[in-house]
Parts: sequence; structure tokens; C-alpha cells
Amino acid sequence: MTFRLYTVRDMAAAGALAAVESGGTSRPISGFRALHERPDARPDTAAEAEAIVLTRVPDRPGVVSLWSFVDLESAYSFVRYERGRGLDLNLVLVYWAEPVTIEPNLDHRPELPSNGAMPTLREAVPAEARHPVSAQPRTVRQVEPQQVSRGARKVRRKVSIRDVVRWRGWLPLRRRAVLAAQLKESAYEDVEKDADAARQMATLVGMAALAAGLGAFQGGPFAMALHTLASLLSWVVYGCAVYWVGTTIFEGRQQDDGRDRMLVALGYASAPRLFLILAAIPLYGLLVPLLVLCWVTAATVVVCKYLLELDEISALMTAVAGCLALFAVSTVMPSLLMSLVF
Repeated sequence: MTFRLYTVRDMAAAGALAAVESGGTSRPISGFRALHERPDARPDTAAEAEAIVLTRVPDRPGVVSLWSFVDLESAYSFVRYERGRGLDLNLVLVYWAEPVTIEPNLDHRPELPSNGAMPTLREAVPAEARHPVSAQPRTVRQVEPQQVSRGARKVRRKVSIRDVVRWRGWLPLRRRAVLAAQLKESAYEDVEKDADAARQMATLVGMAALAAGLGAFQGGPFAMALHTLASLLSWVVYGCAVYWVGTTIFEGRQQDDGRDRMLVALGYASAPRLFLILAAIPLYGLLVPLLVLCWVTAATVVVCKYLLELDEISALMTAVAGCLALFAVSTVMPSLLMSLVF
């Protein structure tokens, strides 16, 4: 969500700005005081103050994206994570924010021009009030999403190989996949905060399906296509089975978005399936799927303990049930179909 950022020196200037933004009505606007110290250290700070991160939009001057956090440590953790994804720290502002409601100052609003148009910000608020020092109050208002023409939408749909290679999602995808393969809970800690986590997970699941297809190279093109499709289907069955067993039979924790978070996390837990490509090696072809299945089972136990808050035994039984379904669809079913066809 993006906002237009205005900076004013005091509430009088903020009231003049509110008069312009409200179209000359008495409708108040929302803003916040930007503070450089902890709210509990200031007796005049409201209790609902929170830490915020503002990032300037490079191609839209005066527009920022805003995120709010319960404390400054969480805000800085978010900034560090986004920096790893390529965020320019020169575009970042971090403050303690005290929400305020700004009433339009209609008494001090400039006179309307003869044509009836509203005065501009430059006319309404003096220049010295619009450019204060960095610790002064800041006022934001929401910007409506820009309309995109059909032609622009068609241009945006074109994705080149260079765009794929330079995709910022590769770095967090690789980091989470490695942590999941190492059976570490930290792989799933910030999944719900990352808007691209589902896209990264889908990419990983697709790569694992291709690896399974390439692992069936010796069976010919039909076997490769069959194992690729079975791998995609097996992930859906595996995810639904784990969530159902964990929440229904063992009564694990349930949330409004629990199923979606669980599927995303299980997508990362299936990262060891990338090694299914080694099944193409004749000598180890039969052992690879079994070893990968055991590895995925161990990673699934970590997910069940972390997201569903299950104990060790319940998490293990849930993971085994889900991975048996995974094995049945991804390995047994293609083998039976191949035997029927050939």
C-alpha cells in the first residue's frame, strides 16, 4: 500500500493541508508524529504509538510504502531482510509513530480562486512549514492506485530471460530452501511477512517436479512427463494430508490463514526433492527416491512442530502420513500406470 508523504512543521500547517486535502470540507485526515525516541520515554506520547518503516518509491516522487511493527527491533529486522532482497537503504525511513487526527483549518485556508478550484499545497502551506527538520511531524494520506491502460498491461506481461535471472526472489528462495533442507525452523519464521513467499514456493515446487521428471530419464519421454505431473499432484495431496491429519486428528493449532501458510511452508520442506534428478543415475536410481522421502519426512516434522505446535510424536506421525501419500502419488502411481501402458 502506498501513501503520499507530506512533511509539516506544526499542527497549524497540518490543518491548512487538511483543508486542501479534504476539498474544503470539515472531514479530518489521518497522520502521525514521527519520533526519534521510544514512546514510553515521552510522557506526551500516545500509548498506541508503534514503529514504522517508510520506503520511498523511486519512480514516484513524494510517494512511500508503509509498514508498521510493534517494536523497533522488528522494524529493523524487516529492513535487514529487505536489504538482502536488494532494497536500497537510502530510500528507507524508520520512526516511532504517534497516530494523530488532523482537523481541517478552514479559518486559515487560502481564498478559493475565481474559477472555483482548490488551492495547491504550495499556496495553502508556507514553504518553511513544508520543509522542517527531520524530527518534525509528518502527515501521510493514501494514494489511489494508478489506472493502467490495456496497452501498458500487455507490456508488463512480457517477461524476458534477463528478468527471470535478475528476479529478487532467487536469494530468499535459496536461503529458505537450504535452511529447510538443514531441518531448521528459521526457514519458516518470516514466511507470513514476505508477500513473495508463495511465488518462491511455487517456483521451488515446479523445479522439484522438473527434477523428478529428469530423474525418470531412462524410462523415456512418457515416463518423464508422467513423473513431472505426478510430482505436482503429489505435493497437493501431501500438503492437504499433512494439514488435515495435524489439525483434525492431533488437533494442532489452526488460524485463519493457517492452511495457506502450511502449504507454503511444506513447499519449502519439499526442497530435498530437487535431488530426485539423481535418480537418472542407473546405480543409485532406486535408492534416491527413498532417501529423499526420508529427508522430506524429517523436514515435515519440523514444519508440524513449528506451525501446528505439535509434540514430537504427533508431528512425526503427521509427517509420516503426509509423506506416505506423497510417495503413493509421486512414485507408486506412475509405476502402476507405466506397467499398464507398456
